[in-house]
Parts: sequence; C-alpha cells; structure tokens
Amino acid sequence: MRWSLLTLLLGWTNCLTGKTDDGNIAPTSFFGEIRSSKTFVDKTLWLKEFLGLPSKHVYLTAPLRFGKTTNLKMMEEFFSITNNEAQARKIFEGTEIHTKEKAFFNAHFRKYPVVYINFRPLLATTDRDSFRRHICQIVSDIRNNTDPTLFNLTAEEKIAEAKNFSYDCVSEFRFDRVTIDYTAAVYLHYLQRIIILIDEIDALTRAILKYNIVEQDGAVLDFRVILEKWVEGNEHIEKSFSVGSVSTDRLAHVDPYPACIERVAFNDNEKYAKNFGLTEREVENLLEKFDLAECLPRFTSYYDGYAVTNSSIHVYNTISSLEFVKKRKFAPYWAEYIEPLKDDFLGLISRPGIGSLVEKAIFRDMNDLPKFARLNNTIGNDIFHAIRGNVTECEKDVVAAGDIFLNFLKESGYVRMVTEDGFLATNQDAAYALGTTLARDSNYYQNSRNISSAAKMKLVKAVKNLALSEETMIELAAAIHGLFHPACPLVTKERVSFVGPIFTILAYEDPEAFEAVLTPLHVGVQPNKPDLVLVRKNAVAFVVTLKWGESAREFSEAAMASDYEGVFEHDWKGLKIESTIFVGINLDALCQVSISYGKKGMTRDEFKQVRNV
Repeated sequence: MRWSLLTLLLGWTNCLTGKTDDGNIAPTSFFGEIRSSKTFVDKTLWLKEFLGLPSKHVYLTAPLRFGKTTNLKMMEEFFSITNNEAQARKIFEGTEIHTKEKAFFNAHFRKYPVVYINFRPLLATTDRDSFRRHICQIVSDIRNNTDPTLFNLTAEEKIAEAKNFSYDCVSEFRFDRVTIDYTAAVYLHYLQRIIILIDEIDALTRAILKYNIVEQDGAVLDFRVILEKWVEGNEHIEKSFSVGSVSTDRLAHVDPYPACIERVAFNDNEKYAKNFGLTEREVENLLEKFDLAECLPRFTSYYDGYAVTNSSIHVYNTISSLEFVKKRKFAPYWAEYIEPLKDDFLGLISRPGIGSLVEKAIFRDMNDLPKFARLNNTIGNDIFHAIRGNVTECEKDVVAAGDIFLNFLKESGYVRMVTEDGFLATNQDAAYALGTTLARDSNYYQNSRNISSAAKMKLVKAVKNLALSEETMIELAAAIHGLFHPACPLVTKERVSFVGPIFTILAYEDPEAFEAVLTPLHVGVQPNKPDLVLVRKNAVAFVVTLKWGESAREFSEAAMASDYEGVFEHDWKGLKIESTIFVGINLDALCQVSISYGKKGMTRDEFKQVRNV
C-alpha cells in the first residue's frame, strides 16, 4: 500500500500543474490542432446528434482509427464549461455547428462540466490487485483536476486528503467518493449536470482477452460495480458517451458493462456511421481539395468502405484517407500505423500453440480442429473457449464463447463475413492486418521469421516484374521457393493456401506497381475464386492459383476456369483490363516450385511451364 499511496501523491502533484489559477482545467489543444489542419473534416454536427440521443448512456464500438478519440476531444472542447471561452469559440468559428445550428451553439457551447476519462492504463492489468491500483490512479487524477471540493485546500490539506483517498480506494476499495459524492460536488459547484466522456472503456476486457489475468472475474465485477455506481440513476449526469473496439455482451464473464449503458456498433446505424470514419462524400471532397479527384475510383476500390445497415453510405477509416492525401500514394496505412492486431486483442494468438489453431480455423478442414469435438458447421462454436485454454466448461460460457473471437473481428472492422469456409476481409487494409497477424503467429511462420529481407524483396521484385515471359516466371518461382524453403518440413497443403496473404502483403511493398490487388482473404474463401488477382497499371490482369502437391498445369487451368470475370465485374467495375494472364503455382514436398502460365485465348497446349533454378 505504500507504493500505491506514493503513486497517488505523485499523481496529485503532477496533475495540479495542469490547472489554471482559478481552479479550472487548462484548455486542451488536441482538437484545436486537428481543426487547424488542412485535412480537417467537419464532424461538428455530431455535437447536436449526441445530445439528442434517446439513451442517457451509450457505449459505441468502432474500429481503430475511426475518429472515436477525436470526436470525444471535440465534445470536450465544445461542451466544457471550464475551457477558455475565446480559444474554444475561435476553434468552432466557421464550423457547421456554428453556421448551421446557431440556436444549438448558443444554448450549449461551454455550458456543461465535462469529465474526460481514458481507461487505457487498464491494459496493463495482470491481476485483481493491479486492476485496483490502476483504476485508483485513474480516478485520483480525475479528482485532482476536477473536484471542486479540492480547489481551495491548502497543500497540507491536499496531502491529508490524498492519504484518506488512498486508504478508501486502494485498501477498502470504496468508490462512493469518486462516483456519487464526486459528481454531486461537481454539480453543486457549477449548478449544471455533467457530461462524462470515456475513451477505451474496453481496456480491461482487452487485457483479459489477451492475458491470463489472476482473479479476472473479480476484476470484472469490480469494474461493473464502479460503472453502476457512477452512471446508473445518477441524477447529476446529463449524459455519458463511451467508446471502444470490443463489445462482449454475449460473454458474461468478461463483460463489465451495466445494463443501463446502451451498446451500439458504429455501422449499425447511419447516425453513428456518418460521424465516425469518413463517408464517401467526405472522401470525395477531401480528394478534390488536394487535387486528387481522379483517384476516387481507385481509392474506393483499394480501401473499400464499410457498409452501413439500412443505408446506402460507405464509411472509410480516417488514417488511410488522411495519409493518402498527404503522401499522395496508396499504401495500407491503417495496418502500418497502428498494428491493430499485433499489440491488442489478437495478441492472444501469440500464446503457444494458439496461432496454428486459428490458422487451421480458416480452412475447409475446420471440423478437424483438435479439441473441437462438438464443433459444427459454424466457425464460432467453442473456438474462443479453446483458444483461451480454459479446461472448465461452463454451459453458459460454452454457448456464448464461440462467437466472441469473431464478433471482435467483425466489430473491429477486420472481417465482414464469416462462413464455415473462412473469413472475408473487409478491405485491403484489413486483409493486410489480419494476414500479417495470423501468419506471423502460426507455427509455420514462427519458424520462418528469419527469412532474410533479401528473400522478401526478391519476391516483391518478382511480383512487380510479372509478365508473359519465361524469364519473369522463373524469377517468380525462385522467389516463392526462397520464401518457403527455410521452413519446408512444416509446409502442408493448408499452409500453402494460407501463404496467400503473405504473397499479397509483399506485393504491398510497392502498391503503386498495381492498379488493384484483390487479396486471398477477400476472394479465397468464396467458391470458384482465384487465390490472388493483380491488375497492373498497363491494364494487364494476373489471375493466380497457388497450391501444394499436384501439378502447376492443373492449377493454371483452375485459374482459367475460376470466376475471375465475376471478380472484375463485382469488385472492379469500370476498371480497364486489356489482357489476362493465368498463373498456376505448385509447391512440392521439397518446396520446389513449378509454374504454368498462359494468356487468355490460348489453348491448354500453348501454356508454358517453368521451375525454380
């Protein structure tokens, strides 16, 4: 407890430096910086929609980098009664909420006490005690900055108060003082009800799903009690709005949210979708602003926006859109900037043996998964339970646990559809992220991580140089051989199919080399679709099938017989394609590579074949 008390006292001292002389919180510059940016996209009408939400308490799940934190900061900047008025007014001048909703602006601008909380420190939870330490530190920082009962205390009185708070919070874990008493004090000071904004409210859930946390049920119960005491029936709260990326309403033992909090997914309702992420119209306006309007067709194909329930709009992640206009280059920015799967929920895949289970789960032989005797024809049943390594089978958990893994993938934007055959990735960025993570943590790639950069770049070069020539096909065969050879004993028929994402990821090293790339995670799980389709800027399309243990000629014929024209029509409608080359790639038991290739219009006998040398 000495460590906890010292931490709270140090936190007190540090937080006081952020307070102005009159006891108000120093204004944040986070949203101000975004507002002054050339890439600013006006979402200020969300402020009115927020106050008009029928539910008092809402938890919104949306993929990473879809503007959740930005919107929370905008809400704090607009509503907070403690912000510098001149600075805040300047930030919002000329925005849509200022020009189109003047009555609302005048009625609600700087009218509410706002409490902004980020629960990210809870990601470091390892047991129930560490959860309590982290949550106590978080609420201590909140009180130090915003509790009016502390503004006029002397230094000695503040230290004494910190000791009392530390005892109540850490030792006794009593939260009345930072829930009911705290909000009552804030209300009485400002004579206005409070708006509570919570970022990463799912941090504890993500920690539990990622690690083996000691007394995790106790930590979940503690968090639920805190949230209930704070928001349920609290007459001093005007509204609360929380954001995160994981919803676990169907998995009770990792679900800390009380029933009073309505849970919504961002793309289940247009009023949320149009305010989180960028709509196609907003993307179009952004590209026009940067003289990139001609790039819109390729942009919408490459990043493939998320569909919205009962709506015609599509929504795109913010990081890819903004980075594209800054760098004027197509690239998987979403995956590159945030590594969305590696360091978050799907970090659980890196636990021993788990990656290979997930790897097998995306193939047609999924019913043969070990430990899944009761698995039926939906990929979800019991998979999460087995991944977590739980040996106790509680009936209610078994019923609910199967879908949690896939629910996260869908709600976080990594997959659009799950069938018994596998995942259908939402877009190129999602395929990149999902492919790199699953591949990185599977048994095969665990043993081939030491593939040299030279070998990887050799594959990139070969893919970029693809042409209807013996020389380029030999180059491609040699490059694929170099990718598989380091871990050849581990190669199986299933893993060759699984290398599709890696093949595509390497092509991403220079996405400007191609007009379009359709990844295996996008098409491979559908019947009669090729493993990979590339379209070069010279309007030449490459339809690729990659298999193990049979004949390259057979696979080139499979590529030619595949529904590649359906891919062109559905996914690349309007894209000019002047010629199509079919490529069948076979890997044998010794990881030797043979390739059969030919052009549309050729007979079977005209197809040529090469091997790696």
